Amino acid sequence: MVVNSGTPSKLLVLYMPGASELFAGAENAARWAPVAPTLTGLVARGVSGSLALSDPPRAACNSNNELAHLLGLDVTPRREFAKAFRSIYPNLDLVVLTASPDHHVLASDVSLTSTLLSASTLTPAHLAALTTRALNVHHAALVHLPYFAPHSTAHAGWIHPPISPLEEVMLGGRRPSEIDPPPPATTVPDHYVHLVDGYLRALDLDAAHPDWMVVVVQSWDQAHLPMDYAEHIKAQYETLEATRAASTVPRPIQSDEVREAKAMRRAAPLRSLPLAVTYYHPGSTRVDDVSTPDVLDMYLHGGNKSIGAWSFLRELAFKLGTMPKYGA
Repeated sequence: MVVNSGTPSKLLVLYMPGASELFAGAENAARWAPVAPTLTGLVARGVSGSLALSDPPRAACNSNNELAHLLGLDVTPRREFAKAFRSIYPNLDLVVLTASPDHHVLASDVSLTSTLLSASTLTPAHLAALTTRALNVHHAALVHLPYFAPHSTAHAGWIHPPISPLEEVMLGGRRPSEIDPPPPATTVPDHYVHLVDGYLRALDLDAAHPDWMVVVVQSWDQAHLPMDYAEHIKAQYETLEATRAASTVPRPIQSDEVREAKAMRRAAPLRSLPLAVTYYHPGSTRVDDVSTPDVLDMYLHGGNKSIGAWSFLRELAFKLGTMPKYGA
């Protein structure tokens, strides 16, 4: 029997770009709760919050920028990703499992061990087996399961327009898939939610892996949202931000408001949509009042409030004991 010592021995990050589309608002969260009892239970027993991006995606079709933020590399030139990552996290052994050829290439550029998931591997049992096998060898695993809504421009292919010869040279001569559509498990809402919840259930976290810390990250996949729809979602968050700002409870400057000892502008309208994040480590998580995967509720009431996405992996590496506390 595995005993939880209070300090996680392994880290699993389930990164779900586009999933915020499904779980935003109490009505959507209630709709999916019966279909996703494992995910809902994990959120209810965990502590949630949000991650702020420093900039919007650098280009309309650049879905890698968000992942670069999570890895702490958003201000690093891509050609220097591997060197910068090892400088920041010299003792973190991270493996990536991804359904996206583009993100598989990015992980390779960071010199991370990466597995490209085919459509046939996108089943709960297969994913759980691959994850368990990976974490038997590595400290941490990032499992990337994107969801693409019907109006997402990603349905035309993973990358468009096709990359230029110069961009191919910059990628070391590697040309990712340009025309293959996303796998069905990432485009049909019911299939996607069943995949995610079945995957978490197959891992049997509380019984088989109580020493793991599990972190679920949801985002809006801004790179593929129609502009008018993205602006509509931003307006919802700005309303929530006004509600938070109107609180009579004094609060210190938050970590997502400062970077490199410099204050960041927060009075301006949101430039990018925040990510929702839930942290769960059996027996040691400080549980908050968020009880469903509703990303808007996490933004407003999450116990962990908001941190900069550039500090996300630093915080988790600290919890694993592989680096000092970020900001220290």
